[in-house]
Amino acid sequence: MAAAMSLGKFFIGGSLFLIGINWVAEGNFPTKWRLLRARKSILVLILLFILHLIAVAWAADKANAWHDVKIKLPLLIIPLVIGTSDPLEKKFFEPLIFVFILSVFTSSLITILVAYGYVHPTNPVNDLRDCSLFVPLMRLALMVVFSIFLLVRWTVRMKNIFIRSGCLLFMLWFMWFLQRMQSLTGMVILALGGAILLLSMAFIYRRKKLAFVLLLIYLGASISGIWILRKAYNDLFAVVPVDVKKVDSLTAHGNPYTNKINYPMIENGNQVMMYVCWGELDSAWNRKSKIVLNGGTDKNGNSVSITLLRYLASKGLRKDADALATLSENEIHEIENGVTNAKDKERSPLEKRIYQVFWEYYHYMNGANPSGNSFTMRLELAQTAWSCIKDHPFAGTGTGSQEKAFGKKYSEEGTKLGKEWQWLHSHDQFLAIGVTLGIPGIIFFLFMLFYAPWSMKRWRSYLYLAFFLVFFLSMFDDDTLETEQGVNFFAFFNALLLYAMPRKSALNTEMKIMDEIKTEN
Repeated sequence: MAAAMSLGKFFIGGSLFLIGINWVAEGNFPTKWRLLRARKSILVLILLFILHLIAVAWAADKANAWHDVKIKLPLLIIPLVIGTSDPLEKKFFEPLIFVFILSVFTSSLITILVAYGYVHPTNPVNDLRDCSLFVPLMRLALMVVFSIFLLVRWTVRMKNIFIRSGCLLFMLWFMWFLQRMQSLTGMVILALGGAILLLSMAFIYRRKKLAFVLLLIYLGASISGIWILRKAYNDLFAVVPVDVKKVDSLTAHGNPYTNKINYPMIENGNQVMMYVCWGELDSAWNRKSKIVLNGGTDKNGNSVSITLLRYLASKGLRKDADALATLSENEIHEIENGVTNAKDKERSPLEKRIYQVFWEYYHYMNGANPSGNSFTMRLELAQTAWSCIKDHPFAGTGTGSQEKAFGKKYSEEGTKLGKEWQWLHSHDQFLAIGVTLGIPGIIFFLFMLFYAPWSMKRWRSYLYLAFFLVFFLSMFDDDTLETEQGVNFFAFFNALLLYAMPRKSALNTEMKIMDEIKTEN
């Protein structure tokens, strides 16, 4: 199960079946019953699954509802099995963590090989999100961040210089991976979660000097992040003013320009729809490229004519034959490959992604279609999800009914999303719970998340806090519990770090419970 989360869901069902069968075959049910009574948080965790099971009753799409129940089955089985079993010995626990990290590394390595063209899937990859073959890139990024936090623990605890060096190399790989794959969410969770985690540990264990050093490091990182944000913002919004009285109406060859002054599309501060001569562009482009300008598409599936306009605008050029003649053969290939901004080659992957987010938001707020743009599609989906919650605030729309509820909203209120994107869910776990179970469901979900570690006294545990921060922060940008691999990631590590950490890693109160049960037996 630890390996399957990042290497493919094919083995998840089998591993779930095996640990369930093992739990039954193990017997010793009186001890399991006593552990269930002693660990009340198990019942609270299981209740989330039971609520989804109950909500099938008022679901509009029963087939999808039962499919969703099947996906969420780990929320029932894993807490019950791990929660009513003895903690693992260290010799089993640490290798289990290693298997997870090694599997995440393997998945990330294959993803990079795909991104660089060394692995060729059936369909050519035009989007970095498609490079992750086994798990959605967003979920892989969460596992990468969690792996970094796990490696930090080994780096601090292990005395062997070779193990420490290996951990550092893995961490450097994972951090480079997040930047190369432009995982803005992963980078934000790594930075914010890492700051909270390390500072919390420093204060809990009264390491004031360490806390001060960490604070300085994260202050420096924050300043660097702010500088990147500011640079990307200025690149987009440093709008070059247009003097209406001095606008040229003809090209150097005497052909008329189309000038749409203040049209809301900009690149690097330059207006895209100013100084456009389609006739000259068409003939000049078709001499340089095999992709026809009128009706042709780039490798991202977008209109090559718009990609060309944006690329020329990003260089501050007019959109005519003379401007196109200045483009090199390499730049023509970039446009054919879907590159819309000439400065992208100069930007770091993170800066490029931040610029893209600003670009998406600006044009979305000016009425552009968000389809295909991950950030602005999330805004559209969040608005739709909130509308569904307002219509069904107390019981929600029922299990597995998000797609149907969203479809109804789209038909009633309209949407800018294209048909091919209207199957998407809310991409926010709190909103997803709200659409399914209503506002009481959100309240219970928050209670469950905080009650379980509080009751097991795990807030002082580095391992649990690391996992909690990764998962909790991710829920604002993803509906992790709506997919099989996401559900298993949460259920497995939540239960493992609540109930199965080696006894020396647990607090005395938990050890006392175990000793009392063994004495009774």
